[in-house]
Amino acid sequence: MDKKANVGLWKIQLTQGGTAQTTLDDLLESYRRLRKADPSSHPRLVQVALAQAVSGVSLELYIRSRPSPGFAPFVSDYLIFENDQKKFAYNVIDTCLFIVTKPSLFAVTSSFGYRIFDGYVDFAFPFEVAKRLVANNFIAADVREFSGPRASRTETYRRAQSISGSESFGKVWKRLVGRLDTGLLPTGGYLASIIDIHKPPALEMKSSFTIRKKLDLLEVVKLAQELDDLPEPSPDQTRQLAFLDNLYVVRDQQLILDLRYHLLDNVRQAIVHGSEIDLDLGDPDELAAYQTGTDFQLSRWTVPGDPPDKDDLFGVIRQQLSGLLKKPTAFVEKLETLRFSYRRQSDDAQPVRKEVHKFMHAQVDLNGQTYFLLDGSWYRAQGACLENLKRDFLAEVFTGRQPILSQEDLGLMPWSGTDEDGYNRAQGASGQFYYGDKVFALSDRGKVELFDLLRVDKAAGTLHVIHVKDGFDGKMRDACSQISLAREVISADLTNGKVLLEAFYPRWQLANAGRGISKEDFLGWFDLNIIYAVLASTKTDFTEQSFDQQLRSHIARREIIATRNEFKSSGATFRLLHTKRS
Repeated sequence: MDKKANVGLWKIQLTQGGTAQTTLDDLLESYRRLRKADPSSHPRLVQVALAQAVSGVSLELYIRSRPSPGFAPFVSDYLIFENDQKKFAYNVIDTCLFIVTKPSLFAVTSSFGYRIFDGYVDFAFPFEVAKRLVANNFIAADVREFSGPRASRTETYRRAQSISGSESFGKVWKRLVGRLDTGLLPTGGYLASIIDIHKPPALEMKSSFTIRKKLDLLEVVKLAQELDDLPEPSPDQTRQLAFLDNLYVVRDQQLILDLRYHLLDNVRQAIVHGSEIDLDLGDPDELAAYQTGTDFQLSRWTVPGDPPDKDDLFGVIRQQLSGLLKKPTAFVEKLETLRFSYRRQSDDAQPVRKEVHKFMHAQVDLNGQTYFLLDGSWYRAQGACLENLKRDFLAEVFTGRQPILSQEDLGLMPWSGTDEDGYNRAQGASGQFYYGDKVFALSDRGKVELFDLLRVDKAAGTLHVIHVKDGFDGKMRDACSQISLAREVISADLTNGKVLLEAFYPRWQLANAGRGISKEDFLGWFDLNIIYAVLASTKTDFTEQSFDQQLRSHIARREIIATRNEFKSSGATFRLLHTKRS
């Protein structure tokens, strides 16, 4: 590293009731305990003495050395002289400089120095700084997506890009790069004195905060001090950058273990007391395979359902672990050892088998903070994320220019005394509706359920492709994933001459025997204006008041907004439908 460098500034979360100095002491003591338990993974820390150059700031420098075999493993089988392996070996030096200001603890690292303070990082810090220094104009982003065909992507913008709050609900910002807004700098502040006002540097926000300007050690210390004293963002700035209050990955391994414990104990409480739990089941790695799977088991016990939902799973747990339901720790420890499995319909290979919690998508509230388990990873809801989600959900569903909630009378039957398949069969035999539940198309993605229901309105020129769920909760994640996959498969087939739909027709016709629909008519429906929809049944009407007081699933709200955004970006139409359950 040169004397001046672009360095990332990390902020350490202070321990409860602690100061910056006591937090550093606790952090170092924690590392010593880890080293004692596992010295090979935690090399010895060595403190390097530093001159204290800034009044009121303490600097503490630590290094650790890790041996590396270098290139040797790659060529070791071909070396003529075995001793030549030593020529490739070298030591990697991890460095961590702690900056102890009066209110805060910061760190600058090199190599894997950040591993020294694992579990102590304040991941909100870079984005809180962004609210105070960046306009809503970004030039690059690394994004993880929860809907659509992409899992993640890196974006670089030709021109500065503004981001709206509702656009962010299907995404997690792993990294954002934006220009410093000089109009937000405090008058006479240090940062204003070291930059070119007419060519402000870019700011990078990820786990750490970086100003893309080369700074020496003293300048970094003074920058840290200024960040401590930045004024609160204005209401307008808060509104423009509301999307920064989003979901962020949980990396603290101890917190992940705590969250898993609380999730599984919440399962126990839901079984014993009927406590509310927002949870759905699915295989995050193979969505379509899970939906079409067979032979679902928890350990050696058959789990009913096609595929199982949480009530099916809870019934098996209630029966098989009845003796542990009043023993929280023993129950969780046992459930953690059990593996959930199923077989793909598409082949005769070994069952897909994982720990049961890896099939769960859920919300957990812990110590006043809300977390979500999505696609196998834990996320923390930051700042006003959930308030923003609720506000934008209500606006987009009810009062937007094109409200997501359909106001059209489609002739939907009320949901009474039946399961999902029973409802679909009854609705699919009436009027303009047709049945499609558990009728699978064969695609390059495997077996896909294209729809539970079709609704054909030739007079209006529309075809509704509908997936159905009982309830407005975590099940919406499943429903939205299904409708997204259906759109991808149908859209691809329409550009390929309807080959898949033509092969699908005989199976669909068999399920709709007596309706007298020819293949030509069926294929012609898909030339109409296609409206993709998710139908939810609840005991209460869909109103702004009911979503405020009763239908409060954050997962469901987020899925609806994210799916609408995904469809909108693809030029497709997505709607939310509702029927009353008696």
